[in-house]
Amino acid sequence: MARLLIKAAMRSADMGHLADQIHRLEAGGIDALHFDVMDGRFVPELCMGPSFIRGLRRSTRLPFEVHLLVQEPEACWAQYVDAGADGVLIHIETSAEPTVTLERIRAQRRQAGLAIAPATPARAVMPHLAACDVVNVMTVAPGRPGALEAGGVRNLKELAEAIQQQGRDVVIQVDGAVSLQTRPQLVESGATALVAGYPIFSCEAFGQAIAALREPCDVQQPVRR
Repeated sequence: MARLLIKAAMRSADMGHLADQIHRLEAGGIDALHFDVMDGRFVPELCMGPSFIRGLRRSTRLPFEVHLLVQEPEACWAQYVDAGADGVLIHIETSAEPTVTLERIRAQRRQAGLAIAPATPARAVMPHLAACDVVNVMTVAPGRPGALEAGGVRNLKELAEAIQQQGRDVVIQVDGAVSLQTRPQLVESGATALVAGYPIFSCEAFGQAIAALREPCDVQQPVRR
């Protein structure tokens, strides 16, 4: 089994001590920082513009993954690349031409990915897998914390199976309701990366929390057919 990637959901970080927390995440072995950009339209909250990303970029060499929870992501993704994003995720629900936008992101030598909400069927993503480096499966409604949703887990299973059947090298990550309790189910359903907020930032020792999330699960991965 490949090493499970752990990405820190920076929405859960202490905004008053971000630089310090980023250094602690780096020392703790985090794989990437995941930033939720919200426009107040697709989701109620408004946060994390390009200048915010640009300011933090000077604090670390860790990969920055920007998750655009916004309407019309094709109009703003380039600003986040310019600000220092190493990867950009757009939502299938808000993108007019997902493959076109994904290919433009990749042309800038950045990772490109599609995010999908629990209420959206996995089949919406299937035609665009060839242009994806990452598929971000949300297991809670966008912009709203909550319990693990069955629709998200179903999407995870279907997309993981499709990626395996097609032999694609695509990271399939879970975003929402990630915890030590839900981790075995998520990994068994096909997740190769987890986006975690509270399980990391609620602990004094970030490194121990990251290691606990990454520790191999005693589960069976889906078999490639």
